[in-house]
Amino acid sequence: MDNDSLLSGYRESLKVAWGYNDYDDWPLRISSIMHLFADVFAEEFIEDLNVIWDDQEGPERLANIFGYPGRLFRLIDVVLFGLRRKRMPLEEQRAFIVKMLRAAETLKSGDVFNREGSNVLKRPSLPEAEQRNTGHSSLIHKLQAALFMYTEAVLFRGHDAAKSVHGPYMTEQNTMLVIREFHNLHPQEVWPKELLMTTGKITTCCEYDKSADVKVDCYDHIYHSGRLNQSMLSWHVSVDGVSVHDPVVLEQMVDDIIRRTRQVSGMVDQWDWQQKAEKYAQIFWFRKSPLRAYRGLPTLPPQQVYEQIRSGKPNEGRSRSLTSREVALLIQLGV
Repeated sequence: MDNDSLLSGYRESLKVAWGYNDYDDWPLRISSIMHLFADVFAEEFIEDLNVIWDDQEGPERLANIFGYPGRLFRLIDVVLFGLRRKRMPLEEQRAFIVKMLRAAETLKSGDVFNREGSNVLKRPSLPEAEQRNTGHSSLIHKLQAALFMYTEAVLFRGHDAAKSVHGPYMTEQNTMLVIREFHNLHPQEVWPKELLMTTGKITTCCEYDKSADVKVDCYDHIYHSGRLNQSMLSWHVSVDGVSVHDPVVLEQMVDDIIRRTRQVSGMVDQWDWQQKAEKYAQIFWFRKSPLRAYRGLPTLPPQQVYEQIRSGKPNEGRSRSLTSREVALLIQLGV
């Protein structure tokens, strides 16, 4: 795919992603405060990217640093916002987008934009049929919902740093395997460790019959027209790489996840907007920390970011949802 086709595909993908957003962001709308730190975020990201990039090995190197195509897709928009604030020439912005998409391409088996509804990775780790369990569909989906809420509590809208959805992978029996990976569940760079799960990564694999009609877009949003609970045939759960088959252990895990989620979210709800904005900045730096760490550089926000937040204020004009016309115009102007 040439660069123009990549950019065209990216524009179309944004329409889907921005249309998916519910705009009821917790703990506060990110679009209203991004101007307070996105310029510094973008400047650091581009500097790090340019250092590690070359035309031959750059895409694969960047892909290996971040690991998931959805993580690369979600970081593009964040960096672009900062580049626009710095008035970087449009051609340079587009060159950045192409680099990120070229890296995502190296991880994918199939269309980089998931236009057919499948996010199929080149080297997925899929449990064999004999490793999967049956029954307990409600419990497995409850576990996934609890993990989603927990990652929202500790990493706000930083979905790319906390979860990846890939598949569906078709089996010989014409069923679908959908993988949900919840990673970075213990981000000590962002929160005191006593608030966090002791687990680093939990992966679930669900086998569904075709009635579920599962689709995954390039931002790791999952869609389905059938009922997942009724369509699930088997499941597999691993915790830090170790398989867990006992439903009692999973029930206890769900209870612990919900308890920690309530503790963190309850604390955040008591904060003022500046405390929330500072935590958002820390989460944003955590999102790009693999690239910073690859270079052996500090992964936390610089002091300048805190100063900009403390001397600034939210942009009230960005506190409402955009119309479909405004979304289309913004995409055309920005990409």
